[in-house]
Amino acid sequence: MIDRLEKAGYVRRKSDPQDRRRVLVEAWAPALERIASFYEGIDARSRRSMATFSDDQLAAIQTFLLGSYETAAEECDHLIR
Repeated sequence: MIDRLEKAGYVRRKSDPQDRRRVLVEAWAPALERIASFYEGIDARSRRSMATFSDDQLAAIQTFLLGSYETAAEECDHLIR
């Protein structure tokens, strides 16, 4: 998969300066702009949808999403152990 992303110009490989056995993969800035363009439609629709909520409602949604993320991350940590 990394080979295909690199060939398409989305990422580049770079040697890890701290460990020569490792190779780091980084997103290539011009490709990020290209990728962002794929999401313009959903971004505009999401912003219109969010505009229908009050600040208090948005705060509640944010609290819920952050809590859900933390719960999922903790559960993933338990699976790895």
